[in-house]
Amino acid sequence: MGYGWALISDDLSAALAALDECIALSRQGTSLNSFATALCLAAGVRVRTGDLPHAARDLREAIERSHQNAARLTFYNCILWGIEILIRFDHLEQAAVFDGIASTGPGEYRAQKAWAHQPAAITSARTALGAELYDQAFHTGASMTYDQAVDYTPRVLNGVIDETNEP
Repeated sequence: MGYGWALISDDLSAALAALDECIALSRQGTSLNSFATALCLAAGVRVRTGDLPHAARDLREAIERSHQNAARLTFYNCILWGIEILIRFDHLEQAAVFDGIASTGPGEYRAQKAWAHQPAAITSARTALGAELYDQAFHTGASMTYDQAVDYTPRVLNGVIDETNEP
């Protein structure tokens, strides 16, 4: 996982190969502590390479596993990529809810928005949806408890996954 993470800035293909290897090993029972993080990072790489359906599947599982392991920082990192996936699928209201959820995360998380290249995407989504609707949806997400967010986010991603599986 660490090797894949280190390669993200320089070589997305090599980073994804390393992260997928970590995910495969984790599925066999090794390194369960890094499983959710590897899934989240792999989802981020897949978003950047345009493999949005696979990114959504990885992200849904990362959210579930981060909650199981009480890894809240990983959960909020997952939400970052969820915002981007939802914007790319034109689910702008849901992206705004995710953005609101993200706003309640730890300070380290909020600082990573720039790393995820999201400010411009969020600004575009806010403009396209309309500031009032975006702000209402953002407030909905910001008002959620952690447990509500953990319940809501996989359901939204399931909808995206179902949408991408349609013939």
